Amino acid sequence: MATVFLSAGHGGSDPGAVACGLKEKEINLQTLLACNEVLVAHGVQTACSRTKDENDPVAEEVREANESGATLAVSFHANAGGGDGFEAYHYKSDANGKKLAALGEKYVKALGQNSRGLKTKDLAFIRDTKMTAVLFESFFVDNDTDNDIGDTVAEQREFGVAYAKAILEYLGIAYKGQGNATNTPQRPSAPSTGGYRGNSIVEYLNSIGKPSDFNSRAGYAKKYGIGNYTGTASQNTALLNAMRDGVSVSNKYSYYPAFNSVSIVDGLKRIGVDSSFANRKKIAQANGITNYSGSAAQNNTLCNLAKQGKLKK
Repeated sequence: MATVFLSAGHGGSDPGAVACGLKEKEINLQTLLACNEVLVAHGVQTACSRTKDENDPVAEEVREANESGATLAVSFHANAGGGDGFEAYHYKSDANGKKLAALGEKYVKALGQNSRGLKTKDLAFIRDTKMTAVLFESFFVDNDTDNDIGDTVAEQREFGVAYAKAILEYLGIAYKGQGNATNTPQRPSAPSTGGYRGNSIVEYLNSIGKPSDFNSRAGYAKKYGIGNYTGTASQNTALLNAMRDGVSVSNKYSYYPAFNSVSIVDGLKRIGVDSSFANRKKIAQANGITNYSGSAAQNNTLCNLAKQGKLKK
């Protein structure tokens, strides 16, 4: 049986991307743990870069992978930079890497995530490992719309299951499920309450497996429309009620009709919306773009959101 090396990017003093109450190193670890459980349950031998929060620089991951005897190496990451969607990276001349990347894309799409495609890039993990290697970027932590698909531990583990399915298919092993779980885990329509009915936002967050430190709570508060969060009793109560009652971003915000345009000005005009700079600036702010100047990158971000029907009013 082949050995598969699994890497949870970042860790310890290196948190990776941090935004909206999320830390990439924690997302990556949950994804790895779930993937590893499924692979082991199907008889696959694995080696893991880490199974807890500890320093694990990429050079060390590469060394471990090369010494593990693995024939396949997979690194789990989450993205940042304001984009939207899943990405997979493989070595440009490795057809097997491209095959695994495509399988990862297939199963991630089944979760409801969109894809930015399969890509090649000079990344140390896929360049310096001796075996076929792929690096997966599940979603953008700093995009308050895109991160909805991975902002709970349960959802981060669903990505791990999806990647395990991809690896199993690559190895020619039929997926047999996860005990009582269904073959394709479904995303909950609203956050789980974890059974908690108390009055503490910290205890509630702990009960559903989310970080409860101040910065994390500030990120959740922003997401649920509670501005200038300082941790007051009234703010904490409002946040607790919003999260416990399942007030999702998709329910809290309204969106412009979807349109496909390379010009945000033309697109807004097409749906009868004021396309002046002043209004575009308001729209940009509603969609998490601060200091809007009308740059090509900012306008492209708005156009991409509009194309998916995710442009907030």
